[in-house]
Amino acid sequence: MAGKEFYLISGRDIKQGTSMERYGKLSEQYAEVVSRLEINPEDLKALGVNDGDPIRVTSDEGSVIATAKSSTDVEIGMVFIAYGPWANVLSGTYTHGTGMPDFKSVRVTMEKAEGEKVPTVKEVVKLMLK
Repeated sequence: MAGKEFYLISGRDIKQGTSMERYGKLSEQYAEVVSRLEINPEDLKALGVNDGDPIRVTSDEGSVIATAKSSTDVEIGMVFIAYGPWANVLSGTYTHGTGMPDFKSVRVTMEKAEGEKVPTVKEVVKLMLK
């Protein structure tokens, strides 16, 4: 992976659970929550990315466009994304025999995705099936 390395943490988010239960996994509301990548404002600035911009996130397992979200809750060098298809693309399927993929400390790089759009849930699922 080229570029500055970050560590991706993924996990449950109250909005992720609520949007999934209330609107379903194919809804725009769910996609908005699970495609949001929380990034420290200092890291956003260093990447030349603004809050709300599309950003390409790449791991050894895959690459996907997410929405950059400025968050002081995330430490410099770390990024957070709620469980969902975007996290699955980046985390891969290997479970080390535990039955659960690596959702913590996944190494990723990020770059501005100017002119690209954040895909729909269906489009992300198709990425995983390739």
